[in-house]
Amino acid sequence: MSCDELKELILEHTVGRLDQSEKTRVESHLNECKECSRFFMQSNQVWELLDQWDVVEPKKNIATEFWKRISEEGVKRKGLFDYLKNFNYNWSYGLAIALILIITVVSFNLLEFQRTKVVFTEIDKADEELLIQVDRAISRETAKSLEIYGTWDEIPEEINKGG
Repeated sequence: MSCDELKELILEHTVGRLDQSEKTRVESHLNECKECSRFFMQSNQVWELLDQWDVVEPKKNIATEFWKRISEEGVKRKGLFDYLKNFNYNWSYGLAIALILIITVVSFNLLEFQRTKVVFTEIDKADEELLIQVDRAISRETAKSLEIYGTWDEIPEEINKGG
């Protein structure tokens, strides 16, 4: 008998369904082959453990109760609180931040102060062109030479007194 044939007959041997000649062949192979005898012992241990396992018997109407509960869940109306209870908190934080941002932007646009119209005259345009020309003309050396007039942050007393 080969090892593969024995492995096919182990279950039959364990439950006692083999006739006497097959039973004798299996047992003689188990005496000769250490691997098959170890495999046979392990399979018997598994069956013994399974025999010790307590079977849980479901109720007779379990399928009916299951489908009844499924149909009730589908019909059940979900209100706002049910929705919020199952709402993912990561999304709610993002939603709260987005709402705060929208409210802030809308508030600043509504509360924006009325700006007076700025009139840009020809004199202002000429002054700006003069400042641009001065900025282009000034280098580091010329900027140092202008320090004799003092810092630009100080207001001369003549201008400060109004005269």
